[in-house]
Amino acid sequence: MRLTIRNARDLTQIPLEDFDVNFNEEMLLIVTLGRTYSDQYRIRFDELRREGGVLIPEITIQDPPTGAPLTVSCPYGVAVVPRCDLEVRGFSNRPPPRRRSWSQSGA
Repeated sequence: MRLTIRNARDLTQIPLEDFDVNFNEEMLLIVTLGRTYSDQYRIRFDELRREGGVLIPEITIQDPPTGAPLTVSCPYGVAVVPRCDLEVRGFSNRPPPRRRSWSQSGA
């Protein structure tokens, strides 16, 4: 999942740690890899450039080393960048809707 987060309300929909971000001046770019079997993936934001009316992030995802121990993990990377209203290529502007994985039992 690749997300552009421009306000605190959208950030509350993402189950990640809190970030020190001033949404009047900054925004977040978030890349998640979903569930993996290693906690040694690395996500690096190499560059953010503008081409016309679009921002284009260059991102490197480094695989774990050979023989890394198996560990269930959900790797992610976050970049705090200057706020801008341009489209970010390959990134969604809204978090996906959260669905409950449980329900209350009837009384």
